[in-house]
Parts: sequence; C-alpha cells; structure tokens
Amino acid sequence: MPRDDIEPVSIFEVVESEDDDTQSQHKEELSKFECKAADIVDNKLDESVPRMVADAFEERMHDFLSNILKNILPHVIKDFVKQALQKDLVIVVDIGSTSTKAAPEGEKTSNQKKMTLEENKAQMEEIKRLEFLKAKKEKFKKRLKVLTPENLEAEATKLAAYEAKR
Repeated sequence: MPRDDIEPVSIFEVVESEDDDTQSQHKEELSKFECKAADIVDNKLDESVPRMVADAFEERMHDFLSNILKNILPHVIKDFVKQALQKDLVIVVDIGSTSTKAAPEGEKTSNQKKMTLEENKAQMEEIKRLEFLKAKKEKFKKRLKVLTPENLEAEATKLAAYEAKR
C-alpha cells in the first residue's frame, strides 16, 4: 500500500493550556482523528487484501494444478487406455500353437506377435465386414427358401430384361 493513499484528516496546532476542559476536548478530538485514520487504513486494506490474495493464487495456480495432476493424471490415462483396449481390441491367438510349451518368465516365444493399433483397427473392421457378409448370406438363404418356383421364374425374367437393356 503506497503512502500516497493515506490522506491527512486535519492539521491542528497544539495550544498550551492548563484548562482541563480544553485538554479533554483535545484528547477527544485526537481519539476521533485516530479512529478516522484507522478506519481509512482498514478500508484501504480491506479493498486491497482480496485482490492481493487472488493475484497470489492466480500466480501459483499453475503450480497447484501441476502438483495435483502429476499424481492423478497418469492413473486416469492408464485406466482410460485399459478400458479402450478391453472394449475395442481383439486379442489374436495363434490356434496352431496349442502344443507349444509355456515360456519361462521374462522370455518371449517366437509365435507371440504384438499388433500395432492400426493392425488391430484393420482386424476389427475385417471382423465387422465378415459378420455383415455372413448375416447377408443367411438372409439371402432364407429368402431363397421362401421363394416359390414361380417367383424364381419372375426374378429370372426381370434379370434377363435388365441385362438385355444393358
């Protein structure tokens, strides 16, 4: 708080007097002035303290957050990655290697393959495509079973007419 913010309340001269009433008046006035000066200083402090606290907090907020997040964030990321892997990825097991022995701890077997994320995504898309084709094939088989010979002949003539136009 700069000294320029404090304003003098009043300036007065001290008169030497032996009168008790005058001295008590001076004491009373001095106490009033002291109270006013204290109130002005308190008001200035009350106005500036919250701003100073907020400024200090804003300056240190980055440190506070980094201290909090450095402990929490790695766990959040690990949990997220683990959940994503469990939901989206399929572990490929080599069926032909059922007769291989278990490898000692720390040793990798030659038939274990680590897939990249792109390979896993491609595999998931291929699985979805194959499931779609399988469902489409089943639907087509059911439709063929439902068709009567007359319907088959009508479909064949439609197909022949279409091919003739082409």
